[in-house]
Amino acid sequence: MAELALSATERALENQRIGGLQIRVAALCTLIQICDGYDINSIGWAVPSLTHVWNLPGPAFTTAFLWSSIGIMIGALSAGPIGDRVGRKPLLLASVTIFGLASLLSAFAPSLYMLSILRFFTGVGIGGAFPGAATLAGDYAPHRLRATMIMATFTGAPLGGFVGGQIVALLLPYFGWPVIFILGGVFPLVLVAVLALWLPESPRFLARKANLSPRQAALLKRLDIAPGRTDLHLVDIAHSSPIKMLFGEGYALQTVLLWVIFFCSLMNLFLFGYWLPEVLHLIGMTPAGAVFASSLRDLGAIFAVLYLGLLIDRVGPERSLAFHYAIGAVFIAVISLVENGADANLSERLPVRRNRRCGDGAAGTARRACRAFGRPIGRLMPRCASLV
Repeated sequence: MAELALSATERALENQRIGGLQIRVAALCTLIQICDGYDINSIGWAVPSLTHVWNLPGPAFTTAFLWSSIGIMIGALSAGPIGDRVGRKPLLLASVTIFGLASLLSAFAPSLYMLSILRFFTGVGIGGAFPGAATLAGDYAPHRLRATMIMATFTGAPLGGFVGGQIVALLLPYFGWPVIFILGGVFPLVLVAVLALWLPESPRFLARKANLSPRQAALLKRLDIAPGRTDLHLVDIAHSSPIKMLFGEGYALQTVLLWVIFFCSLMNLFLFGYWLPEVLHLIGMTPAGAVFASSLRDLGAIFAVLYLGLLIDRVGPERSLAFHYAIGAVFIAVISLVENGADANLSERLPVRRNRRCGDGAAGTARRACRAFGRPIGRLMPRCASLV
């Protein structure tokens, strides 16, 4: 009987029709990803301005970058177990609230020490919201279109980085660096109210609850799932330690490979997201110009996620991801080749900006920054990708 119930519940979710409910969930999850994408980049956008305001060298902000990444790691590791216990909606509401408040308070940070603490809490919220939104979007997507819909919501992260960067580039010369974090805090906090009203809970989570509200029971009925089933084995949801389950039942190799993929991807993302604005600033761009130029990286990512979901649905994830990682490794490696000519080209192209900003001594700093940025990425990333 349990197997029949399991089959009925999962069959209803795997074959649900795309309607207003599914589109609403996808849209709200995309908005969460937009906030994530913006706030991941915000600290990198602020550094070119803060180096002047606080009279600190760029490498000093490694502390803020580090604690931001630690927060993201803790949030991501906690999101699964918390979501399985209390539900996806409470997880998302808490996560968005945390990084919204932390970002807003960052606009008033008086020192690098306080900014680093606030970036840690921003990272915790970002780390919890990103997987929670992806999981909930998958719960409301039929099997045949799941990869496409999840990847469509993933456009939110690069969209937040690109559009947010363009907006910041316009406002930064007039309002200064605090505007970066004010925007990164106000929009998520407004979004929390919208999510509380219109974001539904995961149907897999509701299917195992004994006591449902009338609204929750109506939601399951709308998805052709019989409400009130309490057997924990009815639906695909973790019932023991999720970490333990990842390494059991033949999943160990897949888990390790996925971790390697995410490690390489996020190392790439954070190296560019954190350091590219300051590197561009060192070679002569204004803080606003550095934000504008660095946000163009996310424009390419928007196009990639739009078609990658369709490609995965058609030819499978293995070949699709392997091809894109190979292409990505090649283009990242080109950075280390291009920088070999940066010493001469930057000196010729940007003498006026360089001298006007910080004197002839900046030439050596710019060249060293290009080497420091290009060589580790260009050499380390292809090796990591080759392991995948």
